[in-house]
Order: sequence, then C-alpha cells, then structure tokens
Amino acid sequence: MRLALLMRVVPLLQAAATLAFGFSVYQRVWLGAAAGFLALAWSAWLALRIWSGTRNVAPFCPADTLIAVLALLAVGPALPASLLATAFYWPATYGAVVALMLAMSLPLATAATGLGLLLAAFGLVTGVRAGADGIAAAAGNMAGSAVYFAIGAVIAAHARKLTDAVNRSSEAALRREMQLGVEQARLDEFRRLHDEAVQVFERVSVADSGEAAGLRAYAASAAAHLRAAIAAIGQHGPAPYSVRAALDRAAAGFAALGFDIAVRAEEPLPDLDEHALAELGSAVTEALNNSFKHSGAGRAVVRACRARDRVEVSVADEGAGFVAEQARYGFGITHSICRRLADAGGGADIRSAPGAGTVVTMWLPC
Repeated sequence: MRLALLMRVVPLLQAAATLAFGFSVYQRVWLGAAAGFLALAWSAWLALRIWSGTRNVAPFCPADTLIAVLALLAVGPALPASLLATAFYWPATYGAVVALMLAMSLPLATAATGLGLLLAAFGLVTGVRAGADGIAAAAGNMAGSAVYFAIGAVIAAHARKLTDAVNRSSEAALRREMQLGVEQARLDEFRRLHDEAVQVFERVSVADSGEAAGLRAYAASAAAHLRAAIAAIGQHGPAPYSVRAALDRAAAGFAALGFDIAVRAEEPLPDLDEHALAELGSAVTEALNNSFKHSGAGRAVVRACRARDRVEVSVADEGAGFVAEQARYGFGITHSICRRLADAGGGADIRSAPGAGTVVTMWLPC
C-alpha cells in the first residue's frame, strides 16, 4: 500500500507543476485549481493514515475513486482539447495509480467496477473535448490504467497466497506447541509418579514387618506430597514455600525410614518462582532417594547457598559411591534430576567415586 501511494507522487507533481506554471493555458483556472487541490489534500490525508499503521485501505477506495473521477471530469473542460494528451492533463496518470490501489485493496469484481468508472470518465472527457483526434491518446491512457490495474491484481493475489501460507504455518506451529505441551504434561506427571509412588512401591518390596510403622509414615508423606503437586497444576501466584521450606519438606519424608538428613542453608536465599521451586524440590527428593537406596550410608547432607546469580543445592553422602563416568544414568537421574532442572533453566552435576561417596550439585537461576 505504501509503495502504491508513493507512485501517486508523479501525477501529484504534475498537478502541482501545471498549477504553478501553467495558469496561462487554463481556460477555467478555478476548476483546474479545485481539482488539483482536492487530489493533493486527499492524497496527503490518505498517506498519513497509511503511514500511521492503517492496514485496511478498502474503506477509503470508493472515495479515492470518486476523487479521481471528479479530477478527470473537472480538468478536461478547464484545458484546451490539444492538451488532453499532455502532462497538463495529470488526472489520466492519477487515475492509473488509483486503479493500482483499487486492485490491491478490493475484491477483483468490486475493483473492476471502480476501474470501469475511471475509464468511462476519461473516455467521456476525451470524446467530448478532443473528438476523433483524441482517440489515440485516450486509448493509450486507458490501456495504461488497465495495465496498472492488472499489476495490482497480480500483487494482491500473490499477497493472499503468502498470507495463507503464513496462516497455515502459524496454525501448524500452534498445533505442534499444543502437542508438545501435552507431552510435557505427561512427562511431568510420570516424573511425579516416579518421585513419589515408585519410591513407595520399591520400599514396600524390601520392607520387613518391623518397618511397618515407618513405612506407613513415609507412604503418608509421599502421598501428601503427590497430592500437593497435582493440586498445584494450573494454579498461579507466588510459590507457597521458600527454598529452605522446600528442602526441609523433601528431607522430612525420609525421617520415618531412619535415614538421617541434615539441611544446611545459607540465609538469606533468594526466592524462586513456583515452577522452579517445585522442580528443585522434586530433584532433591530423587537425589536423597538414590542416596537412601544405593549409598549404604545412614545419612546425607543437603546444603544450599546463593552463588552469584543462581541458587545451588547439593546432596552429599559418604556411602559406597560409583564410577560416575561409567555409570549409565536411569530415569531417576536423567529425568527426575537433570531433565527437570534443565527445563527450569538450571542444571545438575554428579560427582562420585567408589568408596568416596556421591555429591549431586543442582542449580537454578535466581
């Protein structure tokens, strides 16, 4: 639209030049001046609307066509017939660029009606004022308007194809985003089940009768944790727990199992958003569960501090350890620790050696 509007500068400069230097050849100066000033003022107003961000030019096209027709009809009687095929008859060029905008802005059938009005007005003026001598000039100018109209129609058709392609791509991207959201929700739920329910099942499978009370307490704590996590889905607002509270809560579930956990946090710790806090708590729970099941140690230490622009939490035990470089991480480490922290913008590092215990360091941005 802006390009089509810029092309209007040529006939408007012709109009300004004829009004400034061609007064002597006008038979009706006031009529030519009125037509020129009308076209100039209207085009200036239209330019301001388009450059200010107006994208839909279609409502202005009927007025644009009417002004072009009035200019064609007004300047013709104001000039000698011999000048109707010269630059003095600037409405012919003006009508051609109006035809270009018509084809670019309106449905083809409606735009063709506007083109017919422009051609009819030009043919009427030329036929009445110049007669048979003006047929060649009239045909040339009318053909020029038709060519401009055809160019506008081609541009509009191409623009519609591009718009349709962009819309289809946007819809496909939205559908893919929704699918990824569903997959992510399923993975998050599977992580919760792994962090809570699977741990209970594993403990039941190896429990003896003497551990019944502790096992029931652990199962009750895990169930409460899982219910709270599920209830938080879709809720918005500030996180209900601080970093320290989340760590204490993760550690509390293991007390009933006789696994001693010391939480040591440097205060003050920065706040995390609800999603990041939930991911951190679940990752710490999984790291503690791995220590409880595999280290052979009777205790673990959880440390938290602020390191520059992030919160760092480590889970350390003095158990059997393993060769970290050779170990194949399972779902717990890969998804319940590393992947969930990566999804929240953080990460994890696991250091261990046989007989030297294990340290899992986790971090999230403040």
